[in-house]
Amino acid sequence: DANTGGPVTTDMVKYGLSVHVLGLPCDPIWRSDEAIGLVGPRYFGIDADYQPL
Repeated sequence: DANTGGPVTTDMVKYGLSVHVLGLPCDPIWRSDEAIGLVGPRYFGIDADYQPL
């Protein structure tokens, strides 16, 4: 939560909620084509390519 600094779980998300998002780079092994095929957005049915941080 951007106002309190507390965590926001999926059941707390609602329109208008202000949040800060923290992204950390993964180990390089997870950036290989094979790994992205296993855990990338398209594996979960999301029509988007992996975008590294």
